[in-house]
Amino acid sequence: MVHAAGESARLAERLPPGTHAVVLGASGRQLLALERALAAAGVPHAAIREPDPPYCGALLAIGVRPAPRASLRRHLGKLRLLGDSAPARARPNDSATAVNDSAHVEPPAVAGNGRER
Repeated sequence: MVHAAGESARLAERLPPGTHAVVLGASGRQLLALERALAAAGVPHAAIREPDPPYCGALLAIGVRPAPRASLRRHLGKLRLLGDSAPARARPNDSATAVNDSAHVEPPAVAGNGRER
């Protein structure tokens, strides 16, 4: 998650004050679908793949360039906060992020940054 958040933060010219990272849970399939959707929509993001065994190229994280939460809601709105059972709710000053919470995969995650306006 930290790797993806750091990589996605580099996609912004500068991080505005009030930028926060929020971690959302995603299955491996959801993560791959999210990667395709972000690419198709032209949303700047950083896909993090693990080159070493046991993951050997598996998509472990996605960092999304900081942006107003409303602009990311279409892609991230159905994901839930990592560790919560209910979908994430928009809150003022939150940003958007997602994490792969598949039980068979150790820390893999989607980390995305966003910015609420």
